[in-house]
Amino acid sequence: MKILIQLQSSNEQLCHEGLSLAFALASFDHHIQLWLGDDMTNLLYSYNHQLTKMLTSLDLYDMPPAWTTLDLSSIVYPPLQSNLSALPEKIYLDNFDSILNF
Repeated sequence: MKILIQLQSSNEQLCHEGLSLAFALASFDHHIQLWLGDDMTNLLYSYNHQLTKMLTSLDLYDMPPAWTTLDLSSIVYPPLQSNLSALPEKIYLDNFDSILNF
């Protein structure tokens, strides 16, 4: 299955659960795309943050870089920069079998 997981919350615990679910699904060969909302990206400015460390492991699960509206040049933690990409101009939601929001 191809699944889009939108992490829109500013609640750290809710975003942690969303990322944990993404990793669990990816472990079972689901194709996961993360979309980080503005509130979630505000949590990423601290590179010691648990969510930041989790996002640096996307390649271990064969997940593509997470989509974000964040200015990538503002990220000072290099391992995180390679795991984020700019939000595409057009997103075709029909390409996904399921969309989960956290």
